[in-house]
Amino acid sequence: MSEALHSQILWKISVLMGACLSAFPACAQYSGGSGTARDPYQSATAADLIDLGERPTDYDKHLALVADIDVDPKLPGGQVFDKAVIAPGSFYNNKYSPFQGTPFTGVLNGDKHTISHLTITGKDCLGPFGQLRSEAQVKNLGVVDGNITGSGYYAGGAGGTQRGQ
Repeated sequence: MSEALHSQILWKISVLMGACLSAFPACAQYSGGSGTARDPYQSATAADLIDLGERPTDYDKHLALVADIDVDPKLPGGQVFDKAVIAPGSFYNNKYSPFQGTPFTGVLNGDKHTISHLTITGKDCLGPFGQLRSEAQVKNLGVVDGNITGSGYYAGGAGGTQRGQ
């Protein structure tokens, strides 16, 4: 086979692969949604919550629980957390001073679902949400059978701390 023919075949294969791949929709974040008020990100699994916690750029988005979520450390995907799951925070030098970390400023509608068996053993700002700003909304959410233990400042069943602007 000539080199020119070989190059032409490789080029056609790459064009066809690109066309096939572009026909598939983009991979959705979490269990669906786009993060807007009309199409909130959907959280249905422990992995979704953990993923959200690792994406501070989504802390200002709209989210909705679409199922009860069990984060029991004994179950697959569950774990003992050492900080808040979403928007973890702490204090500088263990003093009451400006917080470290990105606060949650978005909207989470639990839609009457629960997060159960949340286990956190850490220091500051502990809860499902570590830091909530005044514009944040967490509604219709239950936290069941949680075990949150802190050695520093602020721990709560829904949020470690809520702060203004």
